[in-house]
Amino acid sequence: MTVKRYEAMHRDVWDDESGKFVRYEDYAELQRQLTAYEATVTNLKAQAQGLAAENELVKQRMNQLIQIISNADNNYCMCGDEMKSHAHGGCGHPTGMFDYHYNQWLESSKETPITDAALAEMRAQGVEMFVAALQKHIDEGDFVGDEIAVIAGAIDAGGDFSEQLRKEQGK
Repeated sequence: MTVKRYEAMHRDVWDDESGKFVRYEDYAELQRQLTAYEATVTNLKAQAQGLAAENELVKQRMNQLIQIISNADNNYCMCGDEMKSHAHGGCGHPTGMFDYHYNQWLESSKETPITDAALAEMRAQGVEMFVAALQKHIDEGDFVGDEIAVIAGAIDAGGDFSEQLRKEQGK
């Protein structure tokens, strides 16, 4: 938005690029835009913090798996006996150390809702960009005859698909 600046003296008002005055409507619109931008920045900061926290959890899970692989030994059961002794009795439920810890790792939380939401939003925006490009081609007359109906259908489907991507993530 371009804001026109004015200068005034007594009752005379004239355009002046370095003037001290602007129209109230221009100022109010700029203030509204600034408020919207500030809200967007606040939301993006919160999203970035959430993504960073989830990323840290993913790194921790990866390190846990590395520890399991590096340290666990399937030669011993969780009861402490050697696995080979379980062939002749043992605890009755032999589970090797590696298997136990790996199964525990698999059952632990691996949810990343903030990351999933961000990716769904990016996908939806990509679909919307494609829809906008198709609409531009229709507006510019790049399609003729039956092509227009087919492309218009694709535009409608794309709009529905972008909404679906966002809704599915909200579940």
